[in-house]
Amino acid sequence: MTGDTAEGGDGKDVPRSLRSRITGALSSNPVRPAWGLSIGGLVGGGLGFGLGSLVLPIEAAVGAGVTGILVTAIGLATPRGLRSKFTPLTGLIVLVALLLAHLSTGSPLVAGLAMALVMFVSALSVAGGKAVAVIGTVLGTAYFIPAVVGYTADLSTLETVLQGIFGIAAGLVTVALLARFVKPLETPAKPQPGGTGDGATGAGPLHLMLAAAGTRSPLRAYAVRRAIVIGLAVGVYQASGSHNVFWVALTLFAVLSPDESSTWGKALSRSVGTIAGALLLGALAQVLEPQIVIGIGVAALIVGISFMKRNYAVYSAGMAMLIVALFGASDDQFFAWAELRILDTIIGVTIAIASLYLLPYRDHDGPEEATT
Repeated sequence: MTGDTAEGGDGKDVPRSLRSRITGALSSNPVRPAWGLSIGGLVGGGLGFGLGSLVLPIEAAVGAGVTGILVTAIGLATPRGLRSKFTPLTGLIVLVALLLAHLSTGSPLVAGLAMALVMFVSALSVAGGKAVAVIGTVLGTAYFIPAVVGYTADLSTLETVLQGIFGIAAGLVTVALLARFVKPLETPAKPQPGGTGDGATGAGPLHLMLAAAGTRSPLRAYAVRRAIVIGLAVGVYQASGSHNVFWVALTLFAVLSPDESSTWGKALSRSVGTIAGALLLGALAQVLEPQIVIGIGVAALIVGISFMKRNYAVYSAGMAMLIVALFGASDDQFFAWAELRILDTIIGVTIAIASLYLLPYRDHDGPEEATT
């Protein structure tokens, strides 16, 4: 069964309708909400921000807080037996990503090419086995956030390093304190296209990744698609500085997936969740004080993060509510920011879906395939 078909009663594959796609996108996975993970991330982020604000500018302290969230969340999501080893490794990868973002931010061409390279490598990392795939995911996320948000742009190299160290320290401390109380994240196993998955061939991870890069396969097609689309989006954002392009790039980063079915699912979930969350927050803002609205946005994000693996639409709704609350409170234009957020999301998911067909996987002899 391919990512774009469903098996009929006669055993044949039949095209999936838009209705079935929406139903599948809004359904929940059998994974318990990760309340401990989301609360732990907020604790790590707060600690990172507090440490960073002692010696760094406020924007750098925000970056330290984001780093604290990332290190804490990944550390607590890791199985207990691996946390003591993998959490420090995560911190090191995050520090390298911060430095790379610091060096590449400012030039649209350099930023776009660097993003394309990181997206290509992180996508191919699944070919190196499970551990390397996790490292690739950490690298991609840890580079994308500071490179796009730009909280390392005006810092010196020393300030960037300190920003990373404070955030990493906050993450390590938070994981050590909460490790006994927070269960690791449940992640349903999902085969990746064209990857070896377990590295059982005996070849090293780098060799497997190079082999995947040189072989015409759905995995390489996905890596190329992700590199081109997100790299171009980040380059345009660096050149224009438009907040709209920022949200489009963020949507592309979140939605683009290895196969057509996953991309459609993420696109529909993100669209429905964003529309619902933005409109709900905009409506609440008409009758509540801005401070209360921001509090609701923070609470919505906690719920959203907890449900990220269970129902992506709920996560998208929580994220949209916080974003609209923060930006809307600055000028009391909540509905205006809600409309922009919805529009940017629709543009982003449209580009993501279009890329499946404009940059499809083609086998050696047969027609083009957008799925695996």
